[in-house]
Amino acid sequence: MRARAYRLGVVTPGIVLGVVPSVAGIITGNGWVMSFGLFFRFVAGGDFLILWLVRRVAGRALVEDHPTKVGCSVYEAGIE
Repeated sequence: MRARAYRLGVVTPGIVLGVVPSVAGIITGNGWVMSFGLFFRFVAGGDFLILWLVRRVAGRALVEDHPTKVGCSVYEAGIE
């Protein structure tokens, strides 16, 4: 898949399951929801690390999750 789409797929779980519930829990005063969001923000730390590592890969480059290791393979190198 293209690096631009890969980045979106990497960051979405951390935002949907982490940031949004954390903010909603703080706004509503619900500690359980805030804790749920905080937990998933920590769990998504690896995803944010991958996002940081592919930050300079061109958006049109081809990227694939590595089948056995943490990370991804970039098939078409390019720096924006």
